[in-house]
Amino acid sequence: VAATGWSHVVATAGTFRNRRAPPASFEGYLAQAEAAAKVLWVRDATFATVIIDEATRTYEAGDSAAAAEQLRALHTETPGAPELTRASILAVRWLTEAAEAATGDEDRRRLYRAALDWEPDHSRVWSALCRIEFDAERWDAARACVQEGGGFLPPDRLQDYADRLARHDEEVAMHAERQRLLDASEVEAWEELIARFPASDEAATAREWVLRSSLCRELARFAEPLQLPGARSPRPWGERVR
Repeated sequence: VAATGWSHVVATAGTFRNRRAPPASFEGYLAQAEAAAKVLWVRDATFATVIIDEATRTYEAGDSAAAAEQLRALHTETPGAPELTRASILAVRWLTEAAEAATGDEDRRRLYRAALDWEPDHSRVWSALCRIEFDAERWDAARACVQEGGGFLPPDRLQDYADRLARHDEEVAMHAERQRLLDASEVEAWEELIARFPASDEAATAREWVLRSSLCRELARFAEPLQLPGARSPRPWGERVR
């Protein structure tokens, strides 16, 4: 090698067919080789490292959910491996990105739940999951989400969700009270409904009913004197006022 130079040792037939001059140094030769090839794994890579690298390539290809799913193999194949910490961080990030890009609530729920399988106490994932239910006004589901993940929510987010649930509960209670007064079939209850909830739809209905009831009472009051003594049946109005 000292006499002829390193290029005569590492050169192949392809090198001699290439009219360009060989690299000036062995480091240059390695740089050329690395530029023309992509290392998939190295000889001493662990199984977990290989899985993470494969999942990363899937993620770079644009499929975040599939990449996170590939990492699941680490739970069964290499439990307790130190690489699981890195895999967990990647999986949560990829699944969160996929959930944010999803167009349907059901897909978002599924992806956020999958992220929580990796990190059950992830506050940002819990916040996003519960927000789906609040935005959709699925109050029972929202309440269940806060009860399940409230211990992991940031204090300000937890307070916001609690306030929204309290306002909803108050509105439900007020609606029940308005409906009770409207269904009472008593003028006094309708008048109370109008006084307490003047801007409500139930109050508008109650006003019509109060007016109708008042007209009926007035009609009965004026019609009574027109009833002829001893008459067995109502007489025509013309005869009553004649």
